[in-house]
Amino acid sequence: MIEAENSPASIKQWYRRATALDRNWRESRREEKRLREKKETGAETKLATTLGVAKETNASAGDNGACSNGGN
Repeated sequence: MIEAENSPASIKQWYRRATALDRNWRESRREEKRLREKKETGAETKLATTLGVAKETNASAGDNGACSNGGN
């Protein structure tokens, strides 16, 4: 029979291994959450920036007379 991992030889080794696996799992979950929040925040920032640029463009177009009716 082929074993994927060596079994811990003592309770202390088992406990250290279980603790390390738990720590890795928790760190992984934190990283996933951080990346998910970053992705969500980035999308909101991108949309807000796009809307802000559109408003500025519309405002400046109105200020300089550049409109579709020939500036009248």
